[in-house]
Amino acid sequence: MKQLANQCEGEDQALLARLADLAESAGRWGKPCFSAFLTEHEQAVARRMHPVPGVSFSLEGGHPNAERRIFAAVPDQISPEKIDYPFDALTILMPRGYSVSHRDALGSFMALGIKRETLGDILVGDSLAVVFALRPAALLILGELRQIGRVGVRCSRGLPEQLPEAHRLERLDGVVSSMRLDCIVAMAANVSRAESARLIAQGLVSCNAQVICAPAREIAAGDKISVRGVGKFQIAGIGAPTKKGRLRLAYDKYC
Repeated sequence: MKQLANQCEGEDQALLARLADLAESAGRWGKPCFSAFLTEHEQAVARRMHPVPGVSFSLEGGHPNAERRIFAAVPDQISPEKIDYPFDALTILMPRGYSVSHRDALGSFMALGIKRETLGDILVGDSLAVVFALRPAALLILGELRQIGRVGVRCSRGLPEQLPEAHRLERLDGVVSSMRLDCIVAMAANVSRAESARLIAQGLVSCNAQVICAPAREIAAGDKISVRGVGKFQIAGIGAPTKKGRLRLAYDKYC
């Protein structure tokens, strides 16, 4: 477990070094420099960046509630309205009455040879999807994507009048013996405590965008738990104990 924690910290330091190089380049050349799209954890790491004189930092994803964002290092002499962020928003239309899942859309993009870090949020709704993509990936999607799964699609630049919801939340409930992370993961992922501990030990579980390696970590209402390969959950509330002293939980599953 200690080895995994050291590995995670090493990856974080490597990311900070790459972002510092971008900031240094922005200051040296007097033009904005950008990263690929970052996960929520990587964004949390990016917020630890030390200030660089004459350069401002921001995280941009294309819409106010974006989960995946790029890191932008911009010289102070460049006004915000003149920044050309290196990604496009694409609207993907389907026949009326058809829809696809986030997983299906992502799979179709990656089947074109597109890497995940070149894609921002993928929002799916009734008869349409919206994706934010770095320009080379956006051009490939525009030129090559003709269907998602078995559904024929048409792609164009720009946003629809209303963005689809980023997630659909399904309210669920359960009981746990304690608010330890391994108990919460076992309940939400529907696995045994032993399997839950294994997932945590392998660095596959994060809380509020931070990888957690300690199964005894206490979880509170409002915390977001992500289990790689399983899904994301948020603790909505803690109810009265059962007669056997177990805790009743309400939690939301991101669908």
